[in-house]
Amino acid sequence: MPDAANVQLSSSNPAVASVPAETVVSANASSGTFNVSTTVVTANTTVTITAKWFSVTKSTTITVAPGAAPAPDRVAIQKARCQAQPPGCLLQVEATSTNARAILSVYSETGSFMFQITNNGGGKFSASKGFITKPNRIEVRSNFGGSAFATVTT
Repeated sequence: MPDAANVQLSSSNPAVASVPAETVVSANASSGTFNVSTTVVTANTTVTITAKWFSVTKSTTITVAPGAAPAPDRVAIQKARCQAQPPGCLLQVEATSTNARAILSVYSETGSFMFQITNNGGGKFSASKGFITKPNRIEVRSNFGGSAFATVTT
């Protein structure tokens, strides 16, 4: 995207507050948005979130407060398809969650994080991302505890 910037993100304590590896900030914008996924803590825990774009670095501190864990949601995968796009494929994922505020992430069959899925509202999520090698199977996990597996089709 020539009219956007890929901003690298990091968390000082990803076990408590995790962020995606990057977010896209539109041209002429001075800010962007991204999801922060937190875990249940037993005491107030301070975490620093850092955004970096070339030599520009900005940080903010958040406090994750204790609270009861929400009930696990149910996640279902409607589509897990890899469409040929030489030299690899475009992985298209559509999923649902019973919690409309969920943050859904895609993981490879080895358990490695691949990417987050966009929340389209109403418990519906979708995303696509290019890969050199077609994954055979994926897992979609929710920050509310739900998950689902699917075999990737072509």
